[in-house]
Amino acid sequence: MRLAAGLAALALAACATGVVDATPTRLPSASSSHAGPSPSASASRSPITDAPGAEDPDPPAASWLGIVTRQVDGDTLWAEVVDGDAAGVEDGIERKLRFLRIDAPELAHFGQPGECLGDEAAAFVAGLTPVGSSVVVAYDEERTDRYDRDLVHIWTSDGTWVNGAVLRAGLAVVVTFPPNRGYDDAVRAAEDDARAARRGLWDPAACAAA
Repeated sequence: MRLAAGLAALALAACATGVVDATPTRLPSASSSHAGPSPSASASRSPITDAPGAEDPDPPAASWLGIVTRQVDGDTLWAEVVDGDAAGVEDGIERKLRFLRIDAPELAHFGQPGECLGDEAAAFVAGLTPVGSSVVVAYDEERTDRYDRDLVHIWTSDGTWVNGAVLRAGLAVVVTFPPNRGYDDAVRAAEDDARAARRGLWDPAACAAA
């Protein structure tokens, strides 16, 4: 189905029913702990890898449409595929989505304390992509990591690029795990915006007591 028509249908249905970049890392107690993806089977060359420009990108043609089923944290959620034809993804499957190019603070888990602003990052993503909402999902060069998570860029039904929004809110930092380098100018511009405004992790007082 066409992207616009698909989003409209999803919205109606919902209503009815690695290397960390050499920028400053997180403030105290907010260091990166995500493992990078291991080599896995790559899809054909991604339409987003060479996308230029610092402005927020639109979804590429080879995207799939889904419904959010579960929240995880500030850079991960689950969604069920409802129209995966354009990306060669099977419909009806629930997939765990790890957002590309960003690393958000961890929540408390496995007996370990949460990182500074981890709860805020998770709440921010949940606000943008609540359970039952429709999303557009796109891959880069490498589709999955060693944890069998899909590595993706994601957009809301109103066109908000979630990866960039989390960075711009100061609730994540830019990371790069080759070969996935898509939207490089855009992610760096979003992080620079948060840094300049001292939002979130870039606010010297945000994690001072952590």
